[in-house]
Amino acid sequence: MLKVVGASWVQTRVSWCLLVSISLLGLVALYLGPSYSAEPDGKYAATVFYGKESKFRLEYWGQNNNPEDIKKGVARGFYQPDISKTG
Repeated sequence: MLKVVGASWVQTRVSWCLLVSISLLGLVALYLGPSYSAEPDGKYAATVFYGKESKFRLEYWGQNNNPEDIKKGVARGFYQPDISKTG
């Protein structure tokens, strides 16, 4: 690490040690901390809307959706690819 002009070697060493310890603490927190990403449930959702100007419009909602939270339109669809289970 470069020595800051006007800082003593002790101050430079202390700042270097602080940077290393904070970095290590961050890595430990990332490794041991909780995971905030939800695992895909394999169920896909989509809604079809109709308007006079826009005609039909499809909104794809992806995975991990609660059916009550999906907007109601002309049609709602839920799809789960179970080809490996059902053939």
